[in-house]
Amino acid sequence: MLRQTFAKPEKDNLTKKVVSLRWVYSLNAGGRKQRMSVFVVVGNNAGKVGFGLAKAKDTSSAVKKAITAATRSIKRIPMKEGRTAYHDITSKYCASMVKIRSGAAGSGIKCSNSARLFVEALGMKDIVIKSYGSNNPINLIKALNKGLSSISSPHEIAMRRGVSYARVIGRNNVEAKNGVEASKESAHADTTES
Repeated sequence: MLRQTFAKPEKDNLTKKVVSLRWVYSLNAGGRKQRMSVFVVVGNNAGKVGFGLAKAKDTSSAVKKAITAATRSIKRIPMKEGRTAYHDITSKYCASMVKIRSGAAGSGIKCSNSARLFVEALGMKDIVIKSYGSNNPINLIKALNKGLSSISSPHEIAMRRGVSYARVIGRNNVEAKNGVEASKESAHADTTES
């Protein structure tokens, strides 16, 4: 039998942020059972982020369990210039909907507190996120994660389509137009000299 090896996530340089902390109750034959529910976001501030939800009898063990679950769910999200999203997108999870817009350099993070924790753990510096519908922080972050995960970088699109990177970003068209304009200018210069 073949044994699969998985790369272990780096736990040393991860940013851990608690998004939601609440008491939950379950009814059993013996009465009400009280437990702590914790939702945590974990990221390396350089394009990797994950989140986890866990329950335990006390807060510290619930946080540890949530961090373990979050480190297992870490995935890479492509970022433009290491600071923003490649393009605008709308995403929905349950009753929470988010509109993600890429921001200009130096514009900063403009979003709600729970979305800010996720984006800061990811490492984005310029982004605008508008939330609609339910403001439940768990569903809001899941909608945000769904939207950001569906964004593809130009390199991924080029590989998927089997074309060059320059064609995806439209550099061939720009170079072709510049070449036509340059040839017109040189032709105009030749006619004025003669």
